[in-house]
Amino acid sequence: MRLALAAAIGVVATSAAAAQSRQGARAPMERQAEIALARSAAPGAVSAGSRVWLWTGERYAIGDSGTTAVNCYVGRPWVPSVEPHCFDAEGSATIMPIQMRRVELYAAGRNDTETEKQVAEEIRTGRLRLPTRPAMTYMMSAAQQLVSGTGTAVGAWRPHLMIYYPNLTAAGTGLPGFVAEVGFVENPGTPFSAIVVPLATFVPSGAAPN
Repeated sequence: MRLALAAAIGVVATSAAAAQSRQGARAPMERQAEIALARSAAPGAVSAGSRVWLWTGERYAIGDSGTTAVNCYVGRPWVPSVEPHCFDAEGSATIMPIQMRRVELYAAGRNDTETEKQVAEEIRTGRLRLPTRPAMTYMMSAAQQLVSGTGTAVGAWRPHLMIYYPNLTAAGTGLPGFVAEVGFVENPGTPFSAIVVPLATFVPSGAAPN
């Protein structure tokens, strides 16, 4: 998640919070704890039976094969961030592999420029692909620890949905900025644009799916 949250919700960066790193080690978690954390991204009615992916220290691997089209994992695009996601079928086939690939490259020591160049090349060659219809992820975990696109830690912002579709713009969606009742467009005018829709209630971290 690459939210410009500092602008969207008026977060003011502090010197202590503005130096997060994308590069470096991301230690694996205990298996069952990571599965529970990943599934806490969505209500139990959505995440029960989901496939869950676990971080091995170098890449993501299946930790629970699941029984539905939903895929959940804990993203760490910044070393200290904790971003539980649960993706629908289209998001699972497109945005999730792109996000996972970024984490793998950062963990291998690639910087932001190198990572984006590699991701773009893999999209060009077909190893990765962008959505061809709206793709959604749930980000409702109470354990989320988000970092803004400028490296500012913003903690558990708000539970929200992200609806991805390439090249959305603020003007095209009628969202000139952050609209409290609706949300905002993240990464407008890019292949990774999404509408961010704030919700009212967090899913408790680690709660067993219903």
